[in-house]
Amino acid sequence: MRALLVLLATCAALLGAAGSARADWPAAAGTTVIEGNRTGFAFVRLAQPVKVPLDEEYGLGLRLSGSGRLYGVALRQEVPTRGEPIMLVSTHGDGNGYEPSDRIGPWGPFEEADFESGEYVLPAGLYRLYVIADGAPVRAEIAFPGVDGTATFSLDVAVPYKLVDLPRVNSAGPALHTFAGESTLRSEGLVAVRSHVRSDSQVYVREDVCMYGPDDEYEPTTAFGPECGDAGWLVEETLYDVPPWLFFPPDKDEFGFEAVEAWAQPGEWAVGGSIRTVQGSGTNEMFGAWMDYQ
Repeated sequence: MRALLVLLATCAALLGAAGSARADWPAAAGTTVIEGNRTGFAFVRLAQPVKVPLDEEYGLGLRLSGSGRLYGVALRQEVPTRGEPIMLVSTHGDGNGYEPSDRIGPWGPFEEADFESGEYVLPAGLYRLYVIADGAPVRAEIAFPGVDGTATFSLDVAVPYKLVDLPRVNSAGPALHTFAGESTLRSEGLVAVRSHVRSDSQVYVREDVCMYGPDDEYEPTTAFGPECGDAGWLVEETLYDVPPWLFFPPDKDEFGFEAVEAWAQPGEWAVGGSIRTVQGSGTNEMFGAWMDYQ
């Protein structure tokens, strides 16, 4: 009996220490900055609820700078209050042809009341603030309205992360480039595929990017070709589609974009896609990224 009481007292002490440690997570401020040159996260705490606008100024103010094939920032709720963890994500890459977004908004989960009120409330509590890096410095500055002060964070924990140049898997000549690759998440995570096209004399370009998770069935020989191998895909998956661009007269062009799955389940994820182009000369490439949250 005495041994049991000692065991229970020890467990209670350990749980109390863990709770205290979480309560001591450093608080986010009105201007919250995170910096790093590798992929990982810092522990942060929202001391009070934060209201995020869902109107024309969607999201929180953001200043994102860095370089690489894919870089960015993400905020993930530690203990879900809506079934799935609340996520805010913003990514970019060299040669996208536009500046990084100056807003970072919630990706969900959403409720009807969010849109009726025109705002999304981040509950007070614990979060992980992630840097996504390609070996070069990344800096993100997020503005939390209604909160005072400035706080700067560096990474507390590095996470498993794989970022690769996807290999070309077809030999259809210069007009069609098809790419594919796969990797495995050990925990819940983020999966991304990014397309990048650069040409000194671009005539036409169309890009389709594709993702397949652990529970998705797909035909490897066609799944990464035009429309991801499905003629109905263009209608079904407009989120991951970029319309064709026609240049007349032919002109210099550089453009990139990324598709992100922020609630990727553990298991194998295959990513890739196709670039259909008519160009005098140029570079056509795709990158795949897999990041474990744990």
